[in-house]
Amino acid sequence: MAMKMPAPAHTLEEFDVEMSGGIRYCEVIHPVFETACAIALVSSDEYAPFAAVTVASILANADPNHAYDIVVLTNDMLQRNRWRIESLAAEMENASVRVLDISQMIEGFSFYTWAHFTSNTYYRLLTPDVFERYEKVIYVDSDVVVNHDIAELFLVDLTGYYLAAAYDTHVVSYCTQDPPLEQREYNIKTLGMEKPEQYFQAGVSLFNITALHRDFEPGYLIRQGMENQLRWLDQDVLNKLFYGKILRLPNRWNVMVNNLPDNLDEYYLPDELREEYYEARRAPYMVHYVGRAMPCYTTKPDLFEYFWKYARLTPFYEILIQRMAIDYAEKLAQSVRIQLRQELHRETFSEKWRRRIWSFTNRVLPQGSKRRFCVKKLLSVFRKKN
Repeated sequence: MAMKMPAPAHTLEEFDVEMSGGIRYCEVIHPVFETACAIALVSSDEYAPFAAVTVASILANADPNHAYDIVVLTNDMLQRNRWRIESLAAEMENASVRVLDISQMIEGFSFYTWAHFTSNTYYRLLTPDVFERYEKVIYVDSDVVVNHDIAELFLVDLTGYYLAAAYDTHVVSYCTQDPPLEQREYNIKTLGMEKPEQYFQAGVSLFNITALHRDFEPGYLIRQGMENQLRWLDQDVLNKLFYGKILRLPNRWNVMVNNLPDNLDEYYLPDELREEYYEARRAPYMVHYVGRAMPCYTTKPDLFEYFWKYARLTPFYEILIQRMAIDYAEKLAQSVRIQLRQELHRETFSEKWRRRIWSFTNRVLPQGSKRRFCVKKLLSVFRKKN
C-alpha cells in the first residue's frame, strides 16, 4: 500500500468561500501518496453532481492494493458541494479526493466557444502545469462514468507518446462514411492530419507529464487553447499538436453515447472499429455521456444503467432526480406550447378558401387599380338594390 504524504496546513479562511469570501486556491499541487493513480477532473458548480458520480464510480471500482489521488479543478463550485464530493473518500485509506480552486490561475483567460460548450472544457489543458510534480495523470471529463478499475489505465506505458486516448467514434464516423462529411477535409487541412480518421477523444486522456515538461515550456497547451479557434475546441488543439504522438486506447476506455441511441453515428464506422465499439458497449470500462446526454437530461437515455448505478452512491442522487423531473417538465411544456401554437394558427376549411379567393381577387383586381374601383362601385349599387 502506498504511504500517504502529510497534507499542507490550511486555515478555515482559505477553504470556506461561502462564509469568508476566501478561496482554496491552487497553482501547482503536491501528491497525497508516495505512489498513486493520479486523476484530474474539471467541474463547474452546475456539474458538481455529475463530477460526484464520476468520482464515486472511480472509488467503487478501486483496487485496495492501489492508491488513488483524485483532484477536481473548479473556478465556481460552492463550498458545500466541494465538501460533498470530498466526503466520498472520507472512509478510504487508499484514496484522496480534493476539490481545488483555479479561479486566480485562469483570471483574464479568454477562449472561443459555441453551442453548449463553455470555457471549462479548455481547463484540461492546464493538466501539465497544475500536476507538474507528477509523472503522468489521467484526465476524465465530469460526464464520464467509470465501470472498471482506473488504475489499469494509469499503468499503460506512455514511452514515446505525449498522450493516450481512444478514438472519437463520432468524429471518425464523419470521416469514414460514404461519402465522408466535411469533417474529413477539416481534419486534413485545418488540423494537419495525414490520416484524418485517426482522431482522438480527449474526455478520457492519460497525460505523459514528464515528456510534456521535457519538450514544451510551461503554459504551452493553455496558450494554444487561447490562440486557436477550432471546431472541437481544446480537443482539436490536442489532436493538432500531438498528431502521431497519441497512443490509441481500446474503445472500451471511452464508450461514447449521445441523445439519439436509435441513430448512433458509430453505425457508419469501418467494420473493424464498428465491431469494437459495439462489443465495448456490452461491458464498457468507461461510459461517456457527451453533448449533455446524461440520463437526467434526455428523454432517450443511452446506457443509463451505469449512470444511475453510481449516482445512487452520491449525496446528489435526489438532486439528479429533481433535475430530471424539471427537465422533463420543461420539455413537455415546450412541446405543448408548440402544439397549441400550431393549433391556433391552423386554418379552417372556410378560412383557407377565403384566403385563396382574396389572393385571386388581388391578382385580378390589384389594389388601387381603376378596375378594382369600378367593381367595388358596381357591388355597392347591387347591394343597395337588394
